[in-house]
Amino acid sequence: MIADLLLAQNIVPNSGFENYTSCPTNDAQINKSFPWISPTTGTTDLLNVCSPLFSTVSVPINNLGYQVPYSGDGYAGIYSYWATDSEYREYLQSSLNAPMVTGQTYEVSFYVSLSNESQYASNNLGIYFSDSPISRNDNQYFSCCTPQVINTNVISDTLGWTKISGCYVANGGEEFITIGNFNSYASSN
Repeated sequence: MIADLLLAQNIVPNSGFENYTSCPTNDAQINKSFPWISPTTGTTDLLNVCSPLFSTVSVPINNLGYQVPYSGDGYAGIYSYWATDSEYREYLQSSLNAPMVTGQTYEVSFYVSLSNESQYASNNLGIYFSDSPISRNDNQYFSCCTPQVINTNVISDTLGWTKISGCYVANGGEEFITIGNFNSYASSN
């Protein structure tokens, strides 16, 4: 009998947003959770239990409602759809611990929860892997890129966390991960 041993490792650094340079005190401070950044001018948030109680970024109670972390003490917050400015988007981006290997299949997953105060839920949350960072000098969606892992269902659970997952066969050399909604207003539900 021959058995293959499957070894899995997380190549996404600080994937639980547990490490930070200082506690977030306000919106738009994802860069305090190195190496995560916002690749646009959108106001991507870092939320953590270390934040001042009842602040906009405290956990579990903050300006967007009530949510305990999936695990640990923190999580990130993005807008994947904004009705008043139809193409407004927020994203999360990080370098990977190691470049992806050509032909290697990677199982990819992350967890999302709709905030209690959201007026809208959206679909098309996805992950885009790239060999260099992508960025925009505004807060609009990335029309340049098609995510390799995408969830086409509308995420509407405000109590729990919904797992988004898929498999990706690497082209090789991908060193960055970007998470968000890469579809236009017209292509999003």
